[in-house]
Amino acid sequence: MQTRRQALAAMAVGAAAFAQGKPNFTGRWIIDLARTTFRVPADFTEIIDHRDSVLKIETSVDTHQAIGLSIASLLAPSLQLTTTGDENSNSMPMGLTLLARSRWDGQRLVSKWRLDGLPGGSLE
Repeated sequence: MQTRRQALAAMAVGAAAFAQGKPNFTGRWIIDLARTTFRVPADFTEIIDHRDSVLKIETSVDTHQAIGLSIASLLAPSLQLTTTGDENSNSMPMGLTLLARSRWDGQRLVSKWRLDGLPGGSLE
């Protein structure tokens, strides 16, 4: 039989291990249209394959609908990012290049994006 101290210690160790784990983003993601301020097509879907430090993102959307550049970083048909803080370069339609650096900040994945190839210069 465990003592109360042993039980509390086991729970604390389990909670600490759970709190330190990083989320895995693998899955099918859709935007909640009721909670976004972006003009996004209703069929906008991303399939994410997240293994260790690599995230592969495949985007599916009706390309016949007009979409603003404010969400261009989400509209590359295929992106690959790493969570190591290294810069990743992804080619996009119209000769644009999406550069991203992603790193973990505790359980949060933080990304800094730069869109190159725009007529007026880069957009961060």
